Amino acid sequence: MLFKNKITIFLLIVSFFPFSTKAELKIYTEEFPPFNYTENGKLKGFSVEIVKRIIKKEGLKTKIIMTSWARCLQYLNNSQKPVAVFTMAMNEVRRPLYKWVGPIKSTNIVAFSLKKSGHKFKNINEIKKSGLIVGICNKCNSYDILLKMRFPKNSIDGTYNMGDLVKKLYYGRIPVVVFEENAFEKITRSLNYSMDKLNKLFVFKTKTTWIAFSKNTPNSVVERWQKAFDNISIDDKNKIFSKYLNN
Repeated sequence: MLFKNKITIFLLIVSFFPFSTKAELKIYTEEFPPFNYTENGKLKGFSVEIVKRIIKKEGLKTKIIMTSWARCLQYLNNSQKPVAVFTMAMNEVRRPLYKWVGPIKSTNIVAFSLKKSGHKFKNINEIKKSGLIVGICNKCNSYDILLKMRFPKNSIDGTYNMGDLVKKLYYGRIPVVVFEENAFEKITRSLNYSMDKLNKLFVFKTKTTWIAFSKNTPNSVVERWQKAFDNISIDDKNKIFSKYLNN
């Protein structure tokens, strides 16, 4: 009887500790400026700053791990332990696959082309009808949307290397790139290419960006993260955004 009572007391004590395996939560991100990136060996970006605030608020000891987008998705989909990945756009395909905290920011996905190409496309369907190749980040939000709208796979040049997309566009290897506008401009300038040589043809989609959690992450953890996110004031968030978007 005494032994049973001890077990009962132990279980009651454990139940009061929210997510006792805090340290097991793995957090991954990719090089995607100005949302998340490394500079001189340090993690930067407005999504990084927001996630760091939540980590501090939750008393987590885990570190943000920088890796490729392909690995981010691999960990998010296949890990047996709770995983968080940012920054991820939510769409109809992804919504049921993960748990979500945010939204961090609303932003535009834009179609770019070289001015000298003379392209005047007004929407994605015009590009689809033309049969031209579209450069895009592999397995990204736009990639999912193009496949859903039955854009021909042989007309999609997908890559995980965002710098390659910029170079291919400038060298005329692909006529159009569809990409998040802030990230595209940041990467273009980091490669010493001029945005003055490019046209923004049209806004393909407006998306909201989030922190995505694997399905095996306890709901209590996601709820605590959402509460911590909501407790960051709008003014503070805008200051963080301005710091990175105005550079």
